[in-house]
Amino acid sequence: MVYMAADNNLTNQAITDIVEMQKARFPSSINVLVQLDPNQYHSEPQARRYKIVRDNVDFITSPVIEYLGDIDSGDYLNLSDFVNWGIIKYPARNYALVIWSHGNGWSRDHFSSDRWICPDTNSMNQISISKGELRNAFQLFQQKIDFLIIDACYMQTIEVISEVSDKTGYVVASPNLVPYE
Repeated sequence: MVYMAADNNLTNQAITDIVEMQKARFPSSINVLVQLDPNQYHSEPQARRYKIVRDNVDFITSPVIEYLGDIDSGDYLNLSDFVNWGIIKYPARNYALVIWSHGNGWSRDHFSSDRWICPDTNSMNQISISKGELRNAFQLFQQKIDFLIIDACYMQTIEVISEVSDKTGYVVASPNLVPYE
């Protein structure tokens, strides 16, 4: 499951990454599900869920499983809703979750008292780590996540990992900046 909180300046990169997912070869036993929340300036600004299907073209051809309308991807309830939807609709022995967006985790380079991930420009909201919202999202998951990949800056820190460690097996993230590419 890939939670793409791209209702910010990452919309174009999110589209590029979905196209790259389509070009990958996954075994037929693996379902790749994506929830994309693009920004309001995108030609299709409404959030949607895709089931990734292999294709070698440079645009999204994977089917939309569900249209969500305008959502707040910076609300932890939308993250937990997506994960629980994936668990119910696509039962599996193992689950992987990618949280894909901006983040400001714990870093000596940031002097903000609030630490967050998944900013949503339209709502001006984000999932707060320091106020427990990321932990709350994981507590609402109906099942433990085996692999958590956080594709956002400054997320591989003990402070972030301690928020999700009881609901995930392995975590892969970056302790530094993550390049757009």
